[in-house]
This record gives sequence, structure tokens and C-alpha cells, in this order.
Amino acid sequence: MSKTAVISGVGSGLGAALVRKFASEGYQVGLLARSSDYIQDLAEELLQEGVRALAVPTDITDPQQVCRSFARVREELGPVDVLINHAGNASWKEFHELTLDEFELSWRVCAYGSFLCAKEVVGDMLSAGSGAILFTGATSSIRGRGGAIAFSSAKFAVRGLAWALARELWPEGIHVAHVIIDGVLDTPLLRERGDVEESEPLMNIDAVADAYWRLVQQDKGAWGFEIDLRPHDEGGSLSEVNCVDVASYVARLSQVQLVVADGFTAESNLIGFRAGRSWFPGCSISSLFPLLWLVGTSHKQ
Repeated sequence: MSKTAVISGVGSGLGAALVRKFASEGYQVGLLARSSDYIQDLAEELLQEGVRALAVPTDITDPQQVCRSFARVREELGPVDVLINHAGNASWKEFHELTLDEFELSWRVCAYGSFLCAKEVVGDMLSAGSGAILFTGATSSIRGRGGAIAFSSAKFAVRGLAWALARELWPEGIHVAHVIIDGVLDTPLLRERGDVEESEPLMNIDAVADAYWRLVQQDKGAWGFEIDLRPHDEGGSLSEVNCVDVASYVARLSQVQLVVADGFTAESNLIGFRAGRSWFPGCSISSLFPLLWLVGTSHKQ
């Protein structure tokens, strides 16, 4: 029997690449998006290629719509084996310009919508004793920045949801993982708008979709909670990541909490930890250790 993957927030960029990737691997695919125009066309294209594809227009911030949409997916495609929470919303405004409604909408689409979708599939996965729930993150999942108040706080919430959900569901055989997209995706819409400089490193959406697929294929003896994806030609990224990555690694090995000089912490954790990559830009490994001191004891897992 074919497996079923549902992807929320499907558009012409990474969402479509994820749909096509899982379809190419033999999955039936459910496509969720607020607007029906694009997903209907994509589903028709896949149907002509012999793929069972179902487009379901859905406002994932509406619990009743989400419930009806997943009921339809189960009726037409069967139980859900993979859910990719890919929908997002952003309002690129400074704090003083941001309205209450804009702030709330980012949270509702990113965090609340992901919660509602996950609620609909966990029952199927618990019954099967297997499954995967993946969350799309961003640079703003680990590092806030000005002009992205709503988006950063919403993406932090998504990462927290994924992390807590992993603690509950990994022991049940359900792989929960978070994917940080730390770069600009090379999408048709980006090219159409011309919103990118020639020197900007871009991420190949098909390669990114393949990384999601590889997460789903991981053996449960060595699951990963989080992967961080960026273009290979992003200038300076390797030198910037040095110190925090080492701090995180040492924290996992020693099973203690590392406190960093500026107050940030890297906590040991059974399912991993990824810290912001520019807290210590350009520092060497040898300069890291005088900045750290060990406190506390290991957290109970």
C-alpha cells in the first residue's frame, strides 16, 4: 500500500519541490494551501503523471477547516505517514509599525496552524507505530532580528513546538524534526520579481527537498532532530559558526549546561541543539574556552 505525505503551505517554490520529491519516491500526496489556484494545477499535473495527488484548499488557522481537510485526505488517500508543516506568514515591519493583527497572524499560521495539522495526523502515526512530522524553520528560528518581530517570534514558537513534540513522540516511533532554511531559496517567484542581487548565494529548492526526504529515511537508531541548510558559497559562514557549534558539541558530550560570556546558553539535550551562528563571529576554537564555565548538572531526559 502506498504511503501518504501531506504538505501544508504549498506554493510554487519549496512547497512544490517537496510535493514533487515525495511523489517521485512513490508517495501519494496531499497539498494544502489557502488558495486553490496553484495547488489544483499542480495536483492535475501530478495526476497526469500517474501520481495520486489531492489538492485541498485550507486555511490552517481554522480548526474546523483543518479537521475537514484531513478527513478528506484520509478518505481519499488513507492514513497520513508524513506531515510537512511548511506554511508560513511574515510581516516585515519594525516594532512600532506592527499591528496586533499582523503579529497574531504570523503566530497563527506558523505555530498554531502547525499544531492543528499535527493534531490531525498523530493518531494515524500512533496506530501505525511510525511516521514523520517535519517543520520548516528559518534563520529567524534561532536568531531574532529587527524588522522581523512577528516572524522571528512565530518561528521560535514553531521550533519550540517541534522540540517538545519530539520528546513526546520519538519514543512512540514518530520522527519529529526541524529544518532550518538559513539562506535565500531560488524560487520561480524570486526570479520573476527580480528581488535578488547577482552576488546573493541562493539555495536550490530541489536539493533542499531532497534533504527533507533524507530526514524521513533516517534509521531510528540514529535520528536527527534538526538540520541547518545554507548555500555552499555563503561567504564567511564557516568561520562564524565555529565557537557556538563547539560550545553546543561540548555541552552534549559533557551533559551539562554551558554558559557563554554574553549570557546565551547551550544546553545539553537528548535530541540535539543548534545555536545561532553569529553570536561569536570569527572567533577561534582556542579563544572559546576562556569564555565558558561549567555550571549545573545534566538535565533529566
